[in-house]
Amino acid sequence: MRRRLRQAGRVAGHVGHHGARLAGTLVLVALLLLGGAAWRLGQGPVDLPPLAARIGAAVSAAEPGLTVTVGRAGLAWEGFRRGGAPIDLRLADIAIRNRSGVVAARISTLRVTLSLAALIKGAITPIRIIAHDPAIVLRPALQAPGGLAAPPEAVGELLALISQSPRTGLLDLSALRAIRIADAHVAIEPVGALPELVATDGALVFTRHPGGRMGGAASADFHNGGEVIPLGLTIAGDAGAGRVTALLGPFDPGRLMKPGSPFTAVDLPVMLAASWPVGRFTTPELDLGVSAAAGGIAAGTGQVPIAGLQAHAVATRNEVLLSDARIDLAGPNGTAGPAVRLRGQIALRGALPAAIDATVDQVSATDLTRYWPQGLLRDARHYVTRHIKAGVARDGRFHAVFDLATGKLAPGAVTGEFAASGVTLDWFPGAPAMTALAGKLHFAADDSLDIDATAGRLDGLALRGNMRITTLSRHDQTATIGAHATGGLADALGLLRKPPLRLKTTALKLDRATGQMAATIHASVPLKRRLALADIAIRADAALTAVHLPLPFAGLALEDGSAALEVDPHHLALHGNGRVAATATRFTAAMTLPGGPLTLEAKANATRLALARMGLPVAAWRSGAAPLTVTYRDQAGGGVLEIGADLTGATLAAPAFGWHKAAGQPGRATLRIGLSGGGPFGGLEAAHVEAPGLLFDGVRRAGRFAVAMARLGQLRARGSVAPPARLGAPWRISLSGGTLDLSALIAQARAQAGTAAAAPRPASGPVWALNGAFAQLRLHAAPAPLLGATQLAATGDGDRLTGLEATLAQGPRQTGRLTYRRAGGLTRIRLDAPDAGALLAATGATGGVNGGTLTLDATRQGGLTKGRLGIDDFRLTEVPVMAKVLQALTIYGMPAATSGPGLAFTRLVAPFTMSGEVVTLGGARAWSPSLGFTTTGQIDLARKRYDLSGTIVPAYALNTLPGRIPLIGRLFSPEKGGGLFAARYTVVGPFGAPRVVVNPVSALAPGFIRDLFGIGPPEAPAKP
Repeated sequence: MRRRLRQAGRVAGHVGHHGARLAGTLVLVALLLLGGAAWRLGQGPVDLPPLAARIGAAVSAAEPGLTVTVGRAGLAWEGFRRGGAPIDLRLADIAIRNRSGVVAARISTLRVTLSLAALIKGAITPIRIIAHDPAIVLRPALQAPGGLAAPPEAVGELLALISQSPRTGLLDLSALRAIRIADAHVAIEPVGALPELVATDGALVFTRHPGGRMGGAASADFHNGGEVIPLGLTIAGDAGAGRVTALLGPFDPGRLMKPGSPFTAVDLPVMLAASWPVGRFTTPELDLGVSAAAGGIAAGTGQVPIAGLQAHAVATRNEVLLSDARIDLAGPNGTAGPAVRLRGQIALRGALPAAIDATVDQVSATDLTRYWPQGLLRDARHYVTRHIKAGVARDGRFHAVFDLATGKLAPGAVTGEFAASGVTLDWFPGAPAMTALAGKLHFAADDSLDIDATAGRLDGLALRGNMRITTLSRHDQTATIGAHATGGLADALGLLRKPPLRLKTTALKLDRATGQMAATIHASVPLKRRLALADIAIRADAALTAVHLPLPFAGLALEDGSAALEVDPHHLALHGNGRVAATATRFTAAMTLPGGPLTLEAKANATRLALARMGLPVAAWRSGAAPLTVTYRDQAGGGVLEIGADLTGATLAAPAFGWHKAAGQPGRATLRIGLSGGGPFGGLEAAHVEAPGLLFDGVRRAGRFAVAMARLGQLRARGSVAPPARLGAPWRISLSGGTLDLSALIAQARAQAGTAAAAPRPASGPVWALNGAFAQLRLHAAPAPLLGATQLAATGDGDRLTGLEATLAQGPRQTGRLTYRRAGGLTRIRLDAPDAGALLAATGATGGVNGGTLTLDATRQGGLTKGRLGIDDFRLTEVPVMAKVLQALTIYGMPAATSGPGLAFTRLVAPFTMSGEVVTLGGARAWSPSLGFTTTGQIDLARKRYDLSGTIVPAYALNTLPGRIPLIGRLFSPEKGGGLFAARYTVVGPFGAPRVVVNPVSALAPGFIRDLFGIGPPEAPAKP
């Protein structure tokens, strides 16, 4: 046992001895190898191709999504010359690729100080990373999967990786303390609208302390042409968390971006600030801030002035969220302009579609030209800026969808609204402006703008309505208007008289119209520079109420009218009803626009009162109504009035001329009146009145209205008519003809001569003045003879005669005269006739008078006519036989009684009164040297009866001498005209067979004996 133990000890000793010798040999070999390696590293870097592959693989494994390749790798050591140093890793031709295999960055050379101990153990443990004059090429990716946030995200994750001292495979960053880059050449390749940017002075300093606290800064000046863009970056973090902040600018995007990019429109000094976290997050975010000083943004061919800009956004892999942006527009002369606030998002795909919400506080209409650039919706801008003269838009809210890469708006991509107040719109050249407009403007999704006006004024009218402007994104825009207008009729018609419709009338005074109007207006207006009426499609439909319209005739007016009005640029139409001259009237009107003639037609059933109020002659109108059509037409120099009446239903009569038309008999009257003359009928151009027994036909020629034919009953005449020169002036009529038949007129006058007094009545027709000349005159129906040539001048109103001057030819150089005057309630008549017998025969009074000179003076007042008739030197051819017998009783009267036919008288004097058709004689007397008469009593013309008494005085010249003795004459002749001896008589009974009674005894008694003993006339028999 002991021997086996000693044997085992010897074996172990041999093994230990030989093992020690082998270990010493191995250590020696290792030391020799390390010394050789150190000596070689000290001589210069040693290329290690396998190491390059292993480093690329290690970095790629530590950073998923990236592929890192290293072209060359080598080791270097400064040895003991510097007292000992870690080993350096020298890398070259480094390429970093993204998931798509696209090179995102290149680094030409990189120096990494490694831990030798870790390296001997097989781990890559950087202590410092230093790059001098590296060349880095970056390829930005704005769209997913990289996105705008991809590069910052990668940097953040890398810094987190460094900060947290992780070990991934062969890579150990726990000992990394610093990263330095100096004089770096950084090139950013162009992408989209971004041009190539190059920096040659890039620098980075990054330090890491034990425990994970880190910090750093980077800077570079990027160049593109003459534009310089400074970039600054700071890093701060601890324990794997922190932030990276980058500041870019200031720079001018308009000078930097490629031509054609919408960003070239931005002429502002812009500063970009970006901040992103250090670490790995589920949804990485990049905080972006943008600020800009004063400048402008080009649009169209102009520019929007900007006073300042502040914006904040967050970028992710897929989109940029604009959380808040404020753009302050520059006001005129350094004042503050509107403030615009923006919110929205930009998708990081394709043409970068964006959706933005904007608000605007207010914009003044006077500043529209400043903020609406030229060339942007050119025609719409021209129309709006030229025609909107005042107003303020407030509280604007808009939503826009567009492509940021191209700046293009999709159809209907802009929606929104804002409130407006105090707006003044010159909607058409020369037309009254719309004022005090208030409402809302709404940009609709169908590429249109809706303007809802809740209030406004248009030349005195109240407005509300809607305007819709379509195809905003296209070259041409059209405004469609739907509006409601209310107000006074005078304001509405005044508006029609102005552009664009230019309603014109010559005689119809529309400016004097009153009433109310409510209208609906529809219009389509192209928003173009030179707007003409032909370009506008407009229609207005209005309801007119309480219309009062003065008419250009006889001082009449349309009262209590209501109508419907339709207007477009080419036509005006009106139809309605009302009252004219207190008569229900229907009317229509039509007019060609602009400036065309107006035609107005009115229809009514006219009565006598209505026609009288129109100033038309109605003396012959008795009853009934006539359908009346009045047509007014505008023409140069004044309007024309055409009046037509159907007289079939009217009863007409002119008893003075023996004419009558019953209702149902045909009849028609037409008048044509030019309203340029003075008075309602001053421009009478033509007149035609026709009915059975009635014809009037006249026409104006050479300034004179000639009556070609006037027929009324038996009257036939020609002549002329001069209408009134002014309202209230008389019609002046001049007529001439063969026979003037006044028989019916005189018969009517006789019937009315003694009627009871009536209250003064108004004129029954127009005032007139007549001058007539006729070859013959008829005063009584045949067989009464005709009188000779007659000339007369008469005045009257309607059927009432107010004055007459007439002359009557009664033989060679013999002329009768008649004067008739009416003033107030008193009428005076004076008649002088050189041949009383012929005049009395012509009047139908008697044919038993030959010769004589007649004088008549009479007055009429209160229904009673008083007068005095005188006839000198005449002969009665029809006398009672008893009168001739009484004349023959004296020797003195015998020669006169037998000297010729009838009784000759020197003079007749007959005072009389007349009431109705009863003539009362009070002391009438007639005498000659041979015979005298006195008469008192009544003659009833209506009943044709006598009731007379008187005396017959034979030998009148001698018999009346005692009665002429002063003081005692009344004893011999108690009655005026009586004599010493006279016979009393009575005449009672009808004209054809009166009873004549003479008391012969009274002739033998002297005058005072007749009175003393009452030897008077016999009692008259009782009247039947």
